[in-house]
Amino acid sequence: MVKSDVKAMVIDMGRHETKFGAAHTSTDMMGRVRTLIGVDDTWLPYIGSRLDAAKKTGRLSKLINPLLGDINYDVAEKLWAYTYEQTGGGWDSSEHPILSVSPSRVPRKVVEDTTQVLFERFNVPSLQYIPSAVSSLYGAGKMQGIAVDMGTTTTVTPVYNGTVQQYAVAESDVGGAILDRYYEDFLSARIGPVEAPNWTHFVKESTSKCSLSFNDALAGKVYPTGLSDRSSLDQSVTLQLPDGKELVVSIGKEAILGSEVLFRPSYAPHRLSMLSVPEVLWECVQSLPFSLAKELVESVVISGGTSLISGFSDRLPGEIDCISTCQLKPKVTIPRERVELSWKGASIAATLPQFEEMWITKQQYNEIGPSVAHGR
Repeated sequence: MVKSDVKAMVIDMGRHETKFGAAHTSTDMMGRVRTLIGVDDTWLPYIGSRLDAAKKTGRLSKLINPLLGDINYDVAEKLWAYTYEQTGGGWDSSEHPILSVSPSRVPRKVVEDTTQVLFERFNVPSLQYIPSAVSSLYGAGKMQGIAVDMGTTTTVTPVYNGTVQQYAVAESDVGGAILDRYYEDFLSARIGPVEAPNWTHFVKESTSKCSLSFNDALAGKVYPTGLSDRSSLDQSVTLQLPDGKELVVSIGKEAILGSEVLFRPSYAPHRLSMLSVPEVLWECVQSLPFSLAKELVESVVISGGTSLISGFSDRLPGEIDCISTCQLKPKVTIPRERVELSWKGASIAATLPQFEEMWITKQQYNEIGPSVAHGR
């Protein structure tokens, strides 16, 4: 149980960005930091603005993302410590519970190892995990529905009365990572080997657009003008070279053809065999009993950074309508704050009366051990 006068720390650690802050505060007060640390030859860590400054001086010997491959808990610890330091003028982790947003599917060992680190190294008084699908729905003001999380990959999760229906969770590799690969191929063809891994991510975020249909994309038409004039697509991005010089790259029709991968993966340069965003949603719907599916399709909520592509929110509903039936017509909500949605929902959940009894206390951990996390 959490004391009513003590605010919980809410952390949503994504592959690219970690969001954090006190429970039940607005997203304007939410902190952000890249899920990345740099280290020098003495293994001194650099995070946030210190990381940016260290990059410019060339003192870094290595960049580490704790979520690539097996979780690097030494690095994750440093990021967690940073979130406490940056909240409320410097919070003491032993005084504030932590609510951690987790994927819909997470290995038992990861849950246990994380629980052990938070209790033993951070000495938190209590903790709890909330599936990102549940928190995203809470953030959209819904207790149940279908959450579509579009990040590095796409995960579709049905939630009934606050509980994930694990048997119907559907996943596809289509997402931000595939778009990064598309732009890496494009840059390699234009300028040669990609010298910095952040270039593709930067170009993707700076230029990607969606047309209203596949035919429009082939014709070079882009929302909202619907014009086929190439000048409406021509744009350029400036890349910073390791020696400090700048390289300007022009991008035209490629800006809209790349996003077609989300709707037609087979159209990608590598002829990818995977489900599109509408298809993976429909796979989830078809895995549910009809009566439950009919109820949950009334609230389909889209979240995640990949959904921010210009024109995507106008394109997706029509694509979903093309593969749905008259009996099961998903009603799609694409919130404005969809990148912060999961953190926002977790922030709300941490203060709900029904959530109060779900906290795992330090005493319970001492009695049962890391496996206590599976009983909540």
